[in-house]
Amino acid sequence: MCRLQCGCDMNSVERVISLSSGCFVNVVWPVIKTSLGGGRVYPVEGNALNEMQMTLDRVSGIDAWHVMENDEGVRGIASRIQPDDGRHRWPYNSFTIRKSIVSGSDTEYQKRMKAITQPERGYLFPPVTVQAYVRTYDGPVVSVAIMTTSDLYKSVKDHKWPVVPGADGNKFLAVWWEAIKDLGYKIKVIEVVNDK
Repeated sequence: MCRLQCGCDMNSVERVISLSSGCFVNVVWPVIKTSLGGGRVYPVEGNALNEMQMTLDRVSGIDAWHVMENDEGVRGIASRIQPDDGRHRWPYNSFTIRKSIVSGSDTEYQKRMKAITQPERGYLFPPVTVQAYVRTYDGPVVSVAIMTTSDLYKSVKDHKWPVVPGADGNKFLAVWWEAIKDLGYKIKVIEVVNDK
């Protein structure tokens, strides 16, 4: 079974992780860099992962380290990159949070909620969550949203979001960007027009 515990072929999962990581750094980051205060990012995911990188990704949900301008500080970023899947109404313009996994293992939902609701334990979690929709892993960006992870999961705790099935049998919460904005949460949405 793959390290993402989804029952997928390990090589295809690792390939998608590598493509997603490269897309975040090379395609998405240039679009959102100014909105996050500049600086530079270093991927946690990618090829030749060491054990600590894998643990940061798998357990804490940190996909990239964001080193602030002038080395003012460092914070983790969670990212989800979704290329055009050819389905109607794509891009979905929602944060997708894995709610359940076919294998029954803990998901990002359970892990983030534990870290956020038990601050006394000091568990690491990424303070920023980014969801981007791209035509392909080589770009361009079609739409992207940025939100604090705490606010995103507060919205999940306080509001009922639809559960949608993934192609792999896993289930995801769909947190719609416009709806979360209408609820009063702070969210930054960037939509690219004429992306073709």
